Amino acid sequence: MTLTPTDRPDTQPPATDGPEPSGGTECVDVLIVGTGFGGLAALHRLRTDHPHLTVVTVERADGPGGVWRDNSYPGAACDVPTSLYSLSFADKSDWSHTYGRGWEIKNYLEGVAREFDDQIRYGCEVLAALWDAEQGRWRVDTSSGTVLATYLIAAPGALSAPTIPAVDGLEDFSGNVFHTAQWDHAHSLAGRRVAVVGSGASAIQVVPEIVDDVDQLVVFQRTPSWVIPAWIAPSGRWNRLPTNAFRSCIALPGASPGSPTNST
Repeated sequence: MTLTPTDRPDTQPPATDGPEPSGGTECVDVLIVGTGFGGLAALHRLRTDHPHLTVVTVERADGPGGVWRDNSYPGAACDVPTSLYSLSFADKSDWSHTYGRGWEIKNYLEGVAREFDDQIRYGCEVLAALWDAEQGRWRVDTSSGTVLATYLIAAPGALSAPTIPAVDGLEDFSGNVFHTAQWDHAHSLAGRRVAVVGSGASAIQVVPEIVDDVDQLVVFQRTPSWVIPAWIAPSGRWNRLPTNAFRSCIALPGASPGSPTNST
């Protein structure tokens, strides 16, 4: 994480040096939103590269994990080899399968987040954020109060707000309707007629898991996808190779052999 000389907080009066605003408003140097992969990676880099800064992370949920916390549908798993998916500063090679299951990715992120418990506030939702050009800092209103920050890092995730498409007649449907990201575990699909709308990554994972339990299953897709058999294997010697062994094979143009290609 590189800060330009003109923007580096250590060349300016830190936000915490100013007078405490009235009403219990808090001043910090950096405010991070979200505790998924992006938020935790940013928190690590700031603690490592800029330990003098005051950094606070807010998370609207009651725990970390982002998309892996929210998605608990049957078959939820990583759709890239998990050996390439863990954070460089928290390497993990003992995944149960080639494509790590959702529950173990969630457990992994919970373990990473425990290292930063003193800088994370759960149950704190961002309601609004406004840049104050005159003061040179962000005013962020949260469900727990207002925070003034010199830097605001938004890492809420692109998949944090599931939506159900507007389908004519849906309001008249008498059956149960739910999004995969809000799976209704109290509603059994056994012996029922089920329709799945979409054929993206979530459908590709959930359909094989439920097809043998339901009475009838229909998948509606707008655009056909290329599908090949998944190479899914229990943890073995390839899974246990250190992550850097894989990264050394994926060097960007100009990168020296064996050097990591990213900083997260």
